[in-house]
Amino acid sequence: MLVPRALARFRARHPGVLPLLREGTTERLLPMLEAGDLDIALVSTHKVPSIAADGLVALLDDALLVALPSGHRLAARERVPLGELADEPWIVADDPAAIAALHARCEAAGFVPRTPLRVAEWISKLGLVAEGFGVTLVPALAASAMARDGVVLRAVASGRSRRAVYAAVGRHARRSPPVTAFLADLREVAAELGPGAERPRPEGGSRAPRAGSTGPRGRPRRSPPPAGRRGGRAGTPRRSCWSAACP
Repeated sequence: MLVPRALARFRARHPGVLPLLREGTTERLLPMLEAGDLDIALVSTHKVPSIAADGLVALLDDALLVALPSGHRLAARERVPLGELADEPWIVADDPAAIAALHARCEAAGFVPRTPLRVAEWISKLGLVAEGFGVTLVPALAASAMARDGVVLRAVASGRSRRAVYAAVGRHARRSPPVTAFLADLREVAAELGPGAERPRPEGGSRAPRAGSTGPRGRPRRSPPPAGRRGGRAGTPRRSCWSAACP
């Protein structure tokens, strides 16, 4: 939701820039950013308590929801304590960081989760939930795209039930006008997403953006130069690479 909306806004404002998008996990995107293969990456604390990177820009805090079969005994509740799911099988990606993150959240609620079903793709995860094979955690930002019959999404009432989402900007790209412009669009959209997506406290501290994907407006400031006119003739599309981190 965050990345598509921000990209649509950026395209409308800067039609001369051609964004290049790469999807990946936080742990995959950060080395690409450091190597200069990406200009900006959306990363999160979904799998880790904090992110060891500089150039982080706090965007929002995203609630984690629990996906339950629609006939589950707790499906009628608005908020579900993780401790009441201690006896459920948990569905999680077969990835050490993802498993460790789930264990940390569940152990904070007083139990060690059973994870017999190791699945990474959301369609498969939610299909298993719908058929009653287990439960799984879903980021609230992705909830609208994950609606399906047989599954209900409920807020988590206890434990580490949120993840912080940041934009990490590469050192080489911090003065790039297109990157600056896209970062402003990300902040605008994050601010519009409402109470379920609150802005986190910062953990650290712009060529047409190359983005990879996994704040409220401040004082008025000068707009960056038109993104499509830097680095070439006016009107020539300029490429930019971004990334979005998967949850």
